[in-house]
Amino acid sequence: MDFYFKYRAIILVGAVVLPAAFCLVHYIVVGPKGKALASLPRTLERFSIWDRVIHAIRVLAFVAVAITGYVMAFGPDAPRVGHMVWGGIFLAGAIIAILLWNRHSLPSREDGEWLARLGGYLSKKPIHLRSGKFNAGQKG
Repeated sequence: MDFYFKYRAIILVGAVVLPAAFCLVHYIVVGPKGKALASLPRTLERFSIWDRVIHAIRVLAFVAVAITGYVMAFGPDAPRVGHMVWGGIFLAGAIIAILLWNRHSLPSREDGEWLARLGGYLSKKPIHLRSGKFNAGQKG
């Protein structure tokens, strides 16, 4: 427990300030991607409503586990029960997600090109790369 109190400023900077600064610098250098993506044809239904519900539950559980874990690291152990409950919900959602999306997560031929170009992430020009339901970054 003394470790967290001793280094809490460094942990806060590493967990909050640096990622936010990275996102800001990336946005300034590369710019927004939404306009280029909006012009692409919508020919594939990416996720069903069931997929979206499972994902939303996992996101909510992940955030709750992160918050309760952070509170326990720097303060009282009171949120321990909530931490374990939300952790169980996250685990159940992860198992369901694995069962739903496992066949789409296997490596494919298109992954090599996607990785070579980093999915066009660092490009200022819109790039459309074939990837199937999940791209190589999502599979990783």
